[in-house]
Amino acid sequence: LWMAARGRLAGMTSLAVMGILAGAIFLLVFATTRNFAVAVICMAGVGAVHVVLGTAIQTMIQTVAAPALRGRVLAFYGLLWMGGAAVGALIMGALSEWIGLRVPVAVGGAICLLIWLWGMRIAALNIVAAISSTSFASPTSSEADSIRVLPVATWMPRAAMSSASGAST
Repeated sequence: LWMAARGRLAGMTSLAVMGILAGAIFLLVFATTRNFAVAVICMAGVGAVHVVLGTAIQTMIQTVAAPALRGRVLAFYGLLWMGGAAVGALIMGALSEWIGLRVPVAVGGAICLLIWLWGMRIAALNIVAAISSTSFASPTSSEADSIRVLPVATWMPRAAMSSASGAST
């Protein structure tokens, strides 16, 4: 309900990126704790992050995808989201049977942390590119639009950003 009550797309990318970091932290703490209460709190956190991350990603996909392709894109997203979880569970179960639960969960948390670092690097490169391509005199209207849209979705192609912001190409 909190995601629906936000009522805006602004900040959705940041929310997804921070969700990946939170998930990584919860998984790493879960893998290292011996306290049952802390483990339960970590798993509740992982579940909450999963819901927020899935909602944020699906919202961004629905906003960016062309109407003619939206169904196909969402079907592919669903395949990756659910199929990835199933394959990951199979791998985690097999590894847990062989070497115990802690190591596979810690590796999963470390992978999430690496994905977060990769996402932050891409975001930083996009910000640097936006700053270096912007003159500090008086920006044209197209430059002002791209600067306004950039924090909302730093990973979108320019054509998608124009159509998402309502500007004509």
